[in-house]
Amino acid sequence: MLSAINEIIKLIPIPENPKETGDSVSWENIEEQCKTALPDDYKWFINTYGSGQIGGFVNVFNPFSANKYINLISQMKVILDIERELKENDNDHERPYPLFPDEGGLFPFAGTDNGDVFFWKTTGNPSKWTVILADLRSPYYNEYDTTFSGTLEKLMKEEMNSRIIPKGFIDKTNLFTSFK
Repeated sequence: MLSAINEIIKLIPIPENPKETGDSVSWENIEEQCKTALPDDYKWFINTYGSGQIGGFVNVFNPFSANKYINLISQMKVILDIERELKENDNDHERPYPLFPDEGGLFPFAGTDNGDVFFWKTTGNPSKWTVILADLRSPYYNEYDTTFSGTLEKLMKEEMNSRIIPKGFIDKTNLFTSFK
């Protein structure tokens, strides 16, 4: 994890004045609301970068954000409700993964400007949860054997082998934009 975090710091400049960051007491409350511990590298990212957009394309959901469209708690509910409805009613596309809070269930943590969603596969220790990228409008899911920080590293280096995320999506002139 530490090597991926060091790589993220090299690839994404830390904002001078990050917005909507957390602290250890606040995280306890958030994890209670989520009914699960969250990955340490994710909490580090939110505490360090706060609310913002990566490469003009990816929004990491932040539980401390006042904006419901990027708030982790709000988006978790909305996205999981959509996924449950699609599982029940979409006969054209198989939804192969269980949903949180079921064992190994998908838990959303980020979204793209295209409407794609990054999920954690909640199996085992939260700091070892792997990542699944989904295009909710199609049957496409990409599973990655990486953690949150490993996934960010792959995104920034454009090493995501995916039919969902287009090559060249990262705006190299806009690596991280803090939201106000």
